[in-house]
Amino acid sequence: MAAAPAVISSPAASGLTPNLAGALAYILGLITGVLFLVLEPYKRDPFVRFHAMQSVLYSGAVIVFSIAWRIMVSI
Repeated sequence: MAAAPAVISSPAASGLTPNLAGALAYILGLITGVLFLVLEPYKRDPFVRFHAMQSVLYSGAVIVFSIAWRIMVSI
């Protein structure tokens, strides 16, 4: 019984290699993270999806921490 092949996006199909798409997910934080989570050729690639989700969660945590810090400093 053969295992199902992993979904790997090729540069010809999507325009970007998975390594480049994973790196670009961190450039603008929430914006590029969400963008790579909803764009069709990238949302099926586990590597890109992992880095996009990590970018979204990290950026969200930084935003929450920044807001909390500003509130604490202004008191």
